[in-house]
Amino acid sequence: VLQGDANTAYFQAIANGRRRRNTIPLLWDGATLLQRPADIRAHVDGFYRALFAAPPRGGLALAPHFWVGPQCVSAADNAALTAPFSEEEVWLAIKGMNPSSAPGPDGLPVKFFQT
Repeated sequence: VLQGDANTAYFQAIANGRRRRNTIPLLWDGATLLQRPADIRAHVDGFYRALFAAPPRGGLALAPHFWVGPQCVSAADNAALTAPFSEEEVWLAIKGMNPSSAPGPDGLPVKFFQT
């Protein structure tokens, strides 16, 4: 209601009708009936949190005892594994790719990089 406007019965009927249409009075969760607004709110919140949550990570997980004890990689092997790629290694990898494969996320085909 704006300043100076009358708060009429018509205005109240419109406002209350809209409130009734936008209210969820009850919700079924399987065989459970939810009627309290707090329960409905919690259920809807949980539903959308689960819907938009990150998918569970797949793959393997190592047991904690694998991380303790003697190192399996020597210092020399570790240095070789963590060294930056050489230009020759990158070029060999690009040349070894299928030139007719689909473009990458940048939209450029493999053939572009091979020329």
